[in-house]
Amino acid sequence: MAGYTPRRWDQTVSDMIAWIQANPDTADGVLSTDLYPGSLERSHLEAAAMVLEEYDVRTSMAIQWAVSESAFTAFGFSLLPAQSSSGGVVFQCVVAPTAPIVVPLGTKVIAADGQQFLTTADGTIAAGALASGVVAASAVTPGVAGNIAAGAITQMAYQIAGVDSVQNPAAFSGGADIESADARMARFQSFISTLQRGTASALEFAALSTGRLVSARAVEPFLLPLPPTGTPYAGLVWLVVDDGTGTGVLDPTVQTAVSNEVFGYTSPTGAQIPGWKAAGIQVQIIPVAPVQIKVRGTIRVTPYGAARWSTIQASLTSAAQTYFSGLQVGDVCAYSNLLVALAGADPDILEVSLAIWRGDLTAPAYTDPLSAQDVVPVKPGNPYTGANERCVLQVGSAIDGGVSVTYPEWILATS
Repeated sequence: MAGYTPRRWDQTVSDMIAWIQANPDTADGVLSTDLYPGSLERSHLEAAAMVLEEYDVRTSMAIQWAVSESAFTAFGFSLLPAQSSSGGVVFQCVVAPTAPIVVPLGTKVIAADGQQFLTTADGTIAAGALASGVVAASAVTPGVAGNIAAGAITQMAYQIAGVDSVQNPAAFSGGADIESADARMARFQSFISTLQRGTASALEFAALSTGRLVSARAVEPFLLPLPPTGTPYAGLVWLVVDDGTGTGVLDPTVQTAVSNEVFGYTSPTGAQIPGWKAAGIQVQIIPVAPVQIKVRGTIRVTPYGAARWSTIQASLTSAAQTYFSGLQVGDVCAYSNLLVALAGADPDILEVSLAIWRGDLTAPAYTDPLSAQDVVPVKPGNPYTGANERCVLQVGSAIDGGVSVTYPEWILATS
């Protein structure tokens, strides 16, 4: 609370002594030595003052908590609950069965670290087959601990006749711990800024409020500086979402959760819950995966830097990775900013010139020319020449996700 400071116990003791000495009814019955530090009477006052200080501090903390919590309560902003991870498992047998084997919904399987999962659909090993299809499953215990790697599930909780083993061919994802107080505060601040539904930030808030995504970006392709081929019409919004798995494919439960928040849905009680999308706007939910970017740079260094060339190359790679990892979905990459970041990677760097491209991830030799379809419009025409000092991460059928430098080439200038 602004302007409020809990009273310290020693201040309270001083006020008590001053009151005793100023009051005729009490001053005559108390000697001055009775109130010296270490005296019995003063110890009584100090004990009472310490209790009052603790009460004052606790009251202050409770009031401050109540004030902030009341804002969350008024808007229905309870902490997001923990989420169970989801994925798929495959049941296998050594000898092909002569009749189909049904693995029932609710079959419990266990990962090597003890995490337990339940199938959420029936699975079947067909007659003559050695394995089932991928059977959907989710973690028994919600939380990030359920985000296990591929191959982590190794056993069944109980034996099923004819089934010999189980494994998960891909990682489980979507598990999340209960929302932290700081995360709720950030989500609430985002909510307050998006009370008017239908804005780009409102759509981003809707997606992030599911608690199943790490980032979201609403983009109007019609307004992009380099619109995709066949410029989309006005009124279309790409809601680009990243669930953190890096696969570029959303789990169906995550897709449904985001769609419900954007478009609205009917609750189990039959109530119509409105979405965050404005009327007349079409929204496409697009999952993204990381985009791999190649950087080729010609670096001029000091004579001393030439002797340290291997160290400088490592510093350049680190600087490039740091720069690109800071870009969000749909951000513009400023060519000049990247030059500054690389030039500052080592004090022995004198000059940096760059070409940036993406496409076939097979690294070309230093002497191979770059084909036109590989070149991002960094410097139009020839990637090594031109005056345009801006590069835009190319937008195709899906917006680029987070980017990472996978093939940096650093060429030591001969001059």
